[in-house]
Amino acid sequence: MIVGLVAPLPPLRGGITHFDVLLLDGLRSAGHTVVPISYRTLYPSFLFPGKSQFDDALALDPETRPLLKAWDPLTWVRTRAALKKAGVESLLLVHWHPFFAPCLRFLASFRPRQGIALYVHNAMPHENAWMGKLLNPLLYRAVDRMFIGSDAEAEVLRRVAPKVPVRTVIHPVHDRFRRFFPEMTTREARTRLGVSGDKPLLVHLGLVRPYKGVDILLEAIGRLPRGKVTLEVAGEFYDDRSTYEQIVERLGIRDEVTLTDRYLSDEDMALRLRAADAVVLPYRSVTQSGVAMAALSMGTPVIATRVGQLAQVIVHPEYGELVEPGNAAALAEAIERYLGRYKPGDAKLRRRIRKLADEQFGRWEQFADRMLRPESESA
Repeated sequence: MIVGLVAPLPPLRGGITHFDVLLLDGLRSAGHTVVPISYRTLYPSFLFPGKSQFDDALALDPETRPLLKAWDPLTWVRTRAALKKAGVESLLLVHWHPFFAPCLRFLASFRPRQGIALYVHNAMPHENAWMGKLLNPLLYRAVDRMFIGSDAEAEVLRRVAPKVPVRTVIHPVHDRFRRFFPEMTTREARTRLGVSGDKPLLVHLGLVRPYKGVDILLEAIGRLPRGKVTLEVAGEFYDDRSTYEQIVERLGIRDEVTLTDRYLSDEDMALRLRAADAVVLPYRSVTQSGVAMAALSMGTPVIATRVGQLAQVIVHPEYGELVEPGNAAALAEAIERYLGRYKPGDAKLRRRIRKLADEQFGRWEQFADRMLRPESESA
């Protein structure tokens, strides 16, 4: 089948791009011919809170066409014409923020014979919910089927677009990080990262935004006995970094906490996933987490809140711990509970987690192929 994939792809950076690269590879592995269409840039510069929208280290797929600007209708018209000219038989759109809903809604006016599937990362945005309520329904009601990463978020989609079939699909692990440092031990990774001593290393990875709950994590670290753990919060701060520095100072945990304010390359991510004793994700809300799936892919346990897809992913006792969101005391208890049963640098545990996750969450070609088939064929 000739499949049109409209999604952010390299050199655009970020977790959505990582997902899309694996989705593109999965579609090809399933035997489909893919017409990948990306964005020239995601946001106007005055709306983008980070330092750059691009990662030049990411390999550009030679067939990717960077045609779109979400705020330029002329590029929408050109993209729809390109899809038609390529003979696209099925269209797969990737959606995560209402800013892109008008653009994708226009592209949905192209009606390929096998229909239009929409993969939704966030049923409603983490911030600016009013925008999601206004714009997202215009897109959701225009497609033939929708897919999302958690049952709770699927119910949101059903309320907004009750006539459109919705299915929960948990995507496979993010195995793209395995190619880095494949023979490196946890201790070697810690040394390369500059972490000294034998205290357990916890990491929080990815963009720092209010919904990620980093403030709750810092409060939880402040409740632990001094010197119990080392924590690195690593990722570009889209929130005011001084807010977190003030929490660190107030709690007197500067010796335990490192704030690394910069975008993490794939190699940066892989090194921390190999070095860490656990990834901690204290999200207030989330649909799904690419960081969690990257961690499990590397065999790194996850301590997370019981929100969105995380509640459906961190189910095996060896995967880590789940706690209710917004509760620093409960998170501190979960960290202590986890450390009480975990042997730092346990290579056997990491291999078990990796094997379990591969078996539980399947392969990307199966995941991708499922979204191209009508509900009756993929039940």
